[in-house]
Amino acid sequence: MTSAYAVTSYPTAATLRERGEEGPGDPDTKIGRLTNVGYQQAVWNLEQMERAGLESPSVWLDVEPVAVWEWSGDIEANQAVVLGAVAGYQDAGKRVGVYSIEGLWTPIVGDLQLQLPEWRPAGEASRAAALERCGGEWMFQGGAAVMVQWLEDGRDRNVTCPGESVQLPLWFHQY
Repeated sequence: MTSAYAVTSYPTAATLRERGEEGPGDPDTKIGRLTNVGYQQAVWNLEQMERAGLESPSVWLDVEPVAVWEWSGDIEANQAVVLGAVAGYQDAGKRVGVYSIEGLWTPIVGDLQLQLPEWRPAGEASRAAALERCGGEWMFQGGAAVMVQWLEDGRDRNVTCPGESVQLPLWFHQY
């Protein structure tokens, strides 16, 4: 079974100039251009999925600091990028979930509540500790947990939350 996973990021000034005109946002405003760049990130990712033959009913949108892509210090600007990416995937008919945790999400997009399903990482932990993150107290953007992840022996491990395995066709393509 496979599913798509995509890291979204804040654009460089050049990318904002090149990609900020086309999308659902008002290109005459900074927030509109940022929304459009997020949207264009989704469009590009979907094109790459198609070229690679990756079939997936969904895309898990990763929102966290990444060393090679810095987020801005402007929460509203960061929110615009994320909202644009979500719109891009949804407009293409994809179900969207979010991969993050509160400690990574909040510094980037503040209290943005998308209410999308969540995939929650637990870091270097056990399967049991990761499964504890299925609970509502770990919610970071208003959505229920579908999957959790932990790091074991240098590898990411994932498991669906209790009761979610019946929903796998919503998130994964069976080859």
